[in-house]
Amino acid sequence: MKILCVSDQIDPLVYSSNIKERFADVDLVLSAGDLPLDYLDFIVSSLNKPLFFVFGNHHTDKLKYYKSIDNSPVSLIEASKFFYGCGAVHIGTKIKKEGKFILAGLGGSMRYNYGPNQYTDF
Repeated sequence: MKILCVSDQIDPLVYSSNIKERFADVDLVLSAGDLPLDYLDFIVSSLNKPLFFVFGNHHTDKLKYYKSIDNSPVSLIEASKFFYGCGAVHIGTKIKKEGKFILAGLGGSMRYNYGPNQYTDF
């Protein structure tokens, strides 16, 4: 199985009109965070392969649609007004089975400035 893993920066080799030819043999895409959902949407739409992602500690503007922040969940009706799905599967704090593989997602980073999606050892 070939896996394309993306993280942190938009890669011009991926974000190009040659993505289908360049990554034709990829079976699965993993995003390890800190990428805009529009970029993930481009990848999953272009390759038509399963894409699993977590949020990092940047690009968290859509995080509220995937989990509650500050105990104020957003309803699906409110979310549908502002957000469309990116075609990928969010696996943050979840476990998913994909074929023979079990994927577990844990997004974010160690706390360094009390921003969103940052955690302590505790």
